[in-house]
Amino acid sequence: MGDILIWILIGIAIALVLILIGYAIRIYSFNNKVNTIEESIDMNISKRYDLLVKIRQNLTSNGIDPQLLNTMFLGVKRDFDTTNIVLFDLKGKSLLSSQMSTVIRNLSTLPDSFPQLEQDPKFRELVMGLKECEDDYKKIYHVFTHEAKHLNNMIKNPLGDFLAKLLKVRRRPVN
Repeated sequence: MGDILIWILIGIAIALVLILIGYAIRIYSFNNKVNTIEESIDMNISKRYDLLVKIRQNLTSNGIDPQLLNTMFLGVKRDFDTTNIVLFDLKGKSLLSSQMSTVIRNLSTLPDSFPQLEQDPKFRELVMGLKECEDDYKKIYHVFTHEAKHLNNMIKNPLGDFLAKLLKVRRRPVN
């Protein structure tokens, strides 16, 4: 009778260890997924910034008043270094993205005031690229929010919190 009880306890211990390992693997894989999505957000913001720089150059070459451009691009710093985007926290990235969205909305009204822009295929191509990036950003951010909430829910209980600390996984701020 004693041998059976020992084997049952060993079986239960093995099952608990396997459950613990499985939970740790889920936390780790969700963390990797959230990291990958966050990298996509970084790349999208960098791409939009690069397109904004090209549009600014295009507008300058089309004879648009530099003062108007300075006003329009006020929110987005000229000296922004896209290599430093990873140093921003999510709130900073969200703020920068919001500023870029404002500039993009302002750009869509420019052809009304400057008819030569409607005829410029390069300008239209750049603006279309910006709009595509904007749409992509919204989709990526939606996925990020969903996955980050799921990860946060996994690590908010004591066991998840212990495993997260062990695996160096952090909670993600979501709106």
